[in-house]
Amino acid sequence: EAFGHNAVKFYEKMGVLTRYGDLGEVATEMRVPLQTLRDDLDAYAEFSDEEGGKKDPHGKQYFPNSSSYKSQTEPKPFWLGWITPSLHYCMGGLMFTQKGELVKADGTAIKGLYGAGEVVGGVHGANRLVGNSLLECVVYGRISGSNAASYAAESVAKKMNTGA
Repeated sequence: EAFGHNAVKFYEKMGVLTRYGDLGEVATEMRVPLQTLRDDLDAYAEFSDEEGGKKDPHGKQYFPNSSSYKSQTEPKPFWLGWITPSLHYCMGGLMFTQKGELVKADGTAIKGLYGAGEVVGGVHGANRLVGNSLLECVVYGRISGSNAASYAAESVAKKMNTGA
């Protein structure tokens, strides 16, 4: 009950997880026979160290909280959430200057073209520390935005002075 309680409540409120009164309700929702679901959960629990450490045929090595997956005969609540793939963060991107200007293949800046966030690359190297992408977006967003605004203002001023 204590494991991840606040997170479960949060995701339930957000509609990501749904609470079911017992395993039978989960089986009904998943449209699988209850016994098949029980067998799968029991097999999963057998691979944990808590239950004897049987080797997983798929090569999985870590089974957190696996004893809680073992099917129970007494009713207890289960939470079900559908997991789908999503793109979290892209490493790499377009090269840019310290001013946020995007650059050509030869390394020269493209006049008036700025970038920030995941469109640009090279800030983190080969790996990114958790939480750094927000810093990257905010810092280079501000730098690029400020320089883009200055470039636009200068361009307008030049056009006004030349009558173009």
